[in-house]
Amino acid sequence: MDLLTGIIKTGSALAFVLGMIFIFSVGAKKYLGRRYGITRPGPFLQVISSTSIGMKKEITLVEAGEQYLVLGVTANQISLLTRIKKDSFNAANTTQEKHDHERI
Repeated sequence: MDLLTGIIKTGSALAFVLGMIFIFSVGAKKYLGRRYGITRPGPFLQVISSTSIGMKKEITLVEAGEQYLVLGVTANQISLLTRIKKDSFNAANTTQEKHDHERI
C-alpha cells in the first residue's frame, strides 16, 4: 500500500508542477509578449502564396491589412517588389474568374 501511495503522491506532484509551468508560460507570453514583441503577428499578416524561383529564392504574396505585398525572399534578404491594394487585386481576380468560366 505504501508503494501505491508513493506513486500517487509523486504523480500528483508532477502534474501540479507541469500545470504551474504551463500556466506561467501562457501568462508570460500573454503579458510580457506584447511588451517585448514576442507575440505572433496574428491575422494582420498572412502568407497567401509562395513560389520558388531558384535555389533559396522565392516570390511571396503576403496579405497585410488592406493591401497585398509581393516580396522577393532570399536566404539573406527580404525585398519589397510591389504593393497591391486589396480592392484592385480582388477586382482583377474576379475578372479573371469570369474569363475562366467563359472558356469552359
